[in-house]
Amino acid sequence: MLVGPGSRVSTRGFRPIPHPAGNFPSSVRPSPLASALTEKPVSTQTIFELPIKIAPPTADESERLEALRNYQILDTGVEQAYQDIVELAGAICNTPIAAITLVDADRQWFKARVGLDATETSRDLAFCAHAIHSRQLFIVPDATLDERFFDNPLVTQAPNIRFYAGAPLFNQGGHILGTLCTIDRKPNSLNDFQQRALAILARQVMQLLELRRAVHQLDQTSQELRISNASKDRLLSILSHDLKTPFIGLVGLSQMISENWQEMPRSEIKELADDLATSAESGLRLVEQMLEWAMLEGKGFTNGPTHFDLRLLLEDVLSTLSSVAKQKGIDLNIHPGPPSRVHADADMCRSLFQNLVSNALKFTPPGGSVSIALFAEGDIVQCEVRDTGLGMSPGRVKQLLAANSTYSTDGTSGEKGTGLGLVLCKQMLERNRGSLSITSEPGRGSTFKISLPGSKF
Repeated sequence: MLVGPGSRVSTRGFRPIPHPAGNFPSSVRPSPLASALTEKPVSTQTIFELPIKIAPPTADESERLEALRNYQILDTGVEQAYQDIVELAGAICNTPIAAITLVDADRQWFKARVGLDATETSRDLAFCAHAIHSRQLFIVPDATLDERFFDNPLVTQAPNIRFYAGAPLFNQGGHILGTLCTIDRKPNSLNDFQQRALAILARQVMQLLELRRAVHQLDQTSQELRISNASKDRLLSILSHDLKTPFIGLVGLSQMISENWQEMPRSEIKELADDLATSAESGLRLVEQMLEWAMLEGKGFTNGPTHFDLRLLLEDVLSTLSSVAKQKGIDLNIHPGPPSRVHADADMCRSLFQNLVSNALKFTPPGGSVSIALFAEGDIVQCEVRDTGLGMSPGRVKQLLAANSTYSTDGTSGEKGTGLGLVLCKQMLERNRGSLSITSEPGRGSTFKISLPGSKF
């Protein structure tokens, strides 16, 4: 066999075969090099072939592989529509073997097949790896007489290929994904009708692949719409109930002060003013959370990771929330330690920890504590937000960690919430390659553990 330009050499091609005459002259006896290649004693009844010829990658190989994977068809289950086509192709071409083959980076995989047990073979051995270099029908009448295939293990061993005909499967971008092929164990040929039929069936395979991809995309769009509609329903629920509550309080307190301020003692006015401020702060926090959530849902948050000291950011967050902790008589602190540099979006992290610390304060009764500890584990920075609050059951923790969970309960001092806080935290962590875990025990408090990429990332 000749090894032409553009061919690759595979050591799998070196193998002993019986000499047809049984004896041969010393001039063609196996050399010491041949013996070394087999690592076995070489009989005088044996000669060696040259390596098999392997098809080179296509000129558009990277784009072709990308197109193939976009169909999300590789390693999928049996589908009768494809099976019907290969059975029809085998019947029309009068061959015992037919297959829809998709040529991956290092293998050919069969989406449907008749007459074959294997689900895939090495690309190095694949006839289809040669066929995808042409947009025309690729026919090998007798593989034993073809210099590309006469020593191929698929020819010299099972399934003992002699005849091969492959019609290319090319998509709208012109990339050939594989073939619809028919195979015989004896030399064969196709007449004009059979050739046209095979080409037509190959086009039908591509139509099925396009239809399958369109259905998959439609399912994805439908799922996104369902999520979007659920988000809108949640937003309407918040607007109609949760956000209305603090404003009802604002209006009621304002009217009470406006109508009775002359008769009210200063101490009572001060008490109402404090309640007014609390309602205003609650309403503002609800609006902020909804805006953050809307931006995340609508991709309005742009993720711009930088390297920064997480400890400094946390100290700033605690300073912002210190007045809330003071009002409830809660000890709010961060454990001393070295700088902890992370690689993440600073604005998202600020919002993330404001949500977590606010939540801890909300569910911790007066006299309790909320503390933050930082430590490193390899290239990951861990942050723990611990509270001595109400705690949660394992079922409640599981519910909180579920995707898009928006369950909300009142705080220890009647604080209202949207249920969006943890949803925001999970989405922000996901965008920053972070993670969240929760440990909790009813009556003993909770620990929220956040992992973020360290400065080495």
